[in-house]
Amino acid sequence: MKTSKIYFPTIFAAIFILSVCPVTFALETLPFKAAKLVARSKHISLETLKLSQWIYQFQKPLAQRHNLKKIYIAGGSSLAILDTAYFDKNLKMRDLDVLVDANQIVTEEYADEVGKSLDTPETGIYCSQDLRPRIRANDNIPGSAGLNYNAGYGFFVTQENNIFDLSLFHSKSDLKLNGIMNTDTVMIPLEYPKTLADFIYETKNSTYENLLNKKSIEEEDDGYISWLNKSPIISHWADVKKDPVYVGIRIIRSLNKMAIDFPGSWESALRDLVKTKKDTNKLQLVRHIIKVLGDLNAAQELKMLQRIGILAFWSAELDMAILQAPLSLLQALFTSSQDIHGVRTAPAEAGKLKSLIDIVPCDARMELINDIAIFDPRLAALFLSLEQNIPRPCIPIELCGPA
Repeated sequence: MKTSKIYFPTIFAAIFILSVCPVTFALETLPFKAAKLVARSKHISLETLKLSQWIYQFQKPLAQRHNLKKIYIAGGSSLAILDTAYFDKNLKMRDLDVLVDANQIVTEEYADEVGKSLDTPETGIYCSQDLRPRIRANDNIPGSAGLNYNAGYGFFVTQENNIFDLSLFHSKSDLKLNGIMNTDTVMIPLEYPKTLADFIYETKNSTYENLLNKKSIEEEDDGYISWLNKSPIISHWADVKKDPVYVGIRIIRSLNKMAIDFPGSWESALRDLVKTKKDTNKLQLVRHIIKVLGDLNAAQELKMLQRIGILAFWSAELDMAILQAPLSLLQALFTSSQDIHGVRTAPAEAGKLKSLIDIVPCDARMELINDIAIFDPRLAALFLSLEQNIPRPCIPIELCGPA
């Protein structure tokens, strides 16, 4: 009888736990497989429905005015949406990455025309100053022309803190040049009038493998399953070689979303490629680092950027400060940073950028502030006023201790 008193409650408890969340145990202890990947629940979040409504405000004019009926949600956006659909994770994204096969030569004038048509109260504000070519490495074209191939044009439409990042490509083959790792190639095609909500409903009632077979999801080299199993591969090394600084930042941000360090020989390979880069565009570098500051693991990402030599492109003093500052110090600085409003940069990122500048020796801060002015003049002016009018002690780098 003693045995029954000791073990029966334990057995009943185990049966109860397994009956309530059987999927959780299977998903967290076994490698993910497309054929067995099913949604944890039938629940569709309010955030997903709101996002679907916003995307539809773009789908309708793209289809009706420009005959661009199919869009592809791609990059980190598709991964976030799939995580929400299959695992009920909170849907958090600031940039929505959307690709379109225009099936024609996309000129700057054509892209501008499309952008202006999307400037509405329902969609947001078209940022014409951010209209830029989408330069990709194209292995089918020899020489430098292939490394600097213009695959189309892209721009942003912003609504409060949300960014619709739309890229118009000449063709489907050009569209497939997008992405560095296999995890970047995951795309959710939505052909008007199909909405994101329609797609989410599909995921709730089908295995991932079935959705691949139906072309409801497109990817290369098991992209989403590699994401889940934390086993990415670099699909397009040509893009990495062409622009190791910006691409290196993208790779590090993706790795941290998977909570992993550089796989295998990636760190040494990236460091060697960064060494070959002679100079870089300060505007784009500042913009990309601000994106890093918006990530949950910004401190860890900065450490990884320093390890492969990217921070040195912006400032040797910042590079040294990040090298010497313990990870815990960086995390504490970012956690305690105060949001800054009324500037182009998002409030949280602006506050973290101020904390980042504060760990640099005083005599090196002006160079950083001048570079920030290229991207966000108002924020740089605020930093400058603080430097000139409010005496603050510099953080002695030598007291930071080893990294």
